[in-house]
Amino acid sequence: MMEGLDETFDACFFVSYHGSIGGRASILSHTYNPNAVGEVRLGGDAVGESGINALVAAAFEVPVALVTGDDVTVEEAKARFADAELVAVKASLGRGSARSVHPEQARELIRSGAELAVRRVGELRPPEVPRPVALDVDLLTADLAEIATLVRGVTRIATRTIRIEGEPLDAYRSFVGMLVVTRQLASEISGR
Repeated sequence: MMEGLDETFDACFFVSYHGSIGGRASILSHTYNPNAVGEVRLGGDAVGESGINALVAAAFEVPVALVTGDDVTVEEAKARFADAELVAVKASLGRGSARSVHPEQARELIRSGAELAVRRVGELRPPEVPRPVALDVDLLTADLAEIATLVRGVTRIATRTIRIEGEPLDAYRSFVGMLVVTRQLASEISGR
């Protein structure tokens, strides 16, 4: 999701995001791979994909200007991206259902939010992340935690929990690497 971002960008948008798998019930909640990841914590605080992706934005000092998704996503984003335009286009009723606004209204809400975000570029601050990063990941099985330790920067701190430590970009890369090495085993475990 963050491929290509570097210090030449003025801002980034997180569009169509979902709530974190470990958070409040949210439509299609997940954190990258729901077959492997049960919860992710950054500096002790539960985060979803927007919080993890903030590591890349922080590394390059690029502000997050817009976050769109359901009401849970917006609520989670408030803690990390206080300056960003936050646009909720649906209210989650649970993981499998939501009360969505009409698609035309959703497009207009996102367009208006994007326009406001672009106007504020220059006054927005990059996301603040604790340095060095400590990213704790609860995996669904002990086997996944064990195989995740094959990735540089990953240590096992509990039966199903790993910790990724380092500077923001290194921690993000190790997190993505962990996802890659656990993907096949997670698919076999889930039967998919």
